[in-house]
Amino acid sequence: HHENEIAQTMGLFHHQLAHYWLHVAFVTVNKEKMSKSLGNFFTLNQLFENVDPMVVRYYYLQHQMHGPMEFSLEDITQIQKGYERLLRVLASGTTVSLNQALTSPVVQQMLSFLCDDLNFPGMWGSLFENLALLHENKEERDKVYTFVREVLGFTLAPLPQKEVAITPEIQRLIDEREAARKEKNWQRADELREQLRELGYEAQDKKS
Repeated sequence: HHENEIAQTMGLFHHQLAHYWLHVAFVTVNKEKMSKSLGNFFTLNQLFENVDPMVVRYYYLQHQMHGPMEFSLEDITQIQKGYERLLRVLASGTTVSLNQALTSPVVQQMLSFLCDDLNFPGMWGSLFENLALLHENKEERDKVYTFVREVLGFTLAPLPQKEVAITPEIQRLIDEREAARKEKNWQRADELREQLRELGYEAQDKKS
């Protein structure tokens, strides 16, 4: 099996794809193993129609490889919020050399978790504990940015924004809320914001 995997990837990419192969626990759907025979599987191309590949990568790298992973599109949607939070801090980073990146205390802490049996949950936890520092410290941010890109394989590019259809009813609520804000009727404006949120729309106010 492994020899066949190596042969087909060499035929496709014309170079060695990986130095190590790891057996991981099964991916499950509704507590059953994801498999072709059960028909309970998604191809990556199908998944990428609705979810950015970097979010999928982030989703898989949230789990310990030794335990089964229960696949859920709802979970991916929740996980995406964490990835977007990461982007808000790191997207402004710039690439430095990997040797420079490895001088970062934050990177060293992340690396210590990776070296402990690929403990990805611990690695992400150590990164998120330092988001405030990365936001304030450009040098550290650049080092972590480089590590996340070069070692973990994330592009850190902004996620594409989906076009949102504005129905006449939604536009009416938006207009009414804008009128309430102009009148400084903040209570009514907040009520209308909540109505929009319940309908799946997030009102964002621009500073004047």
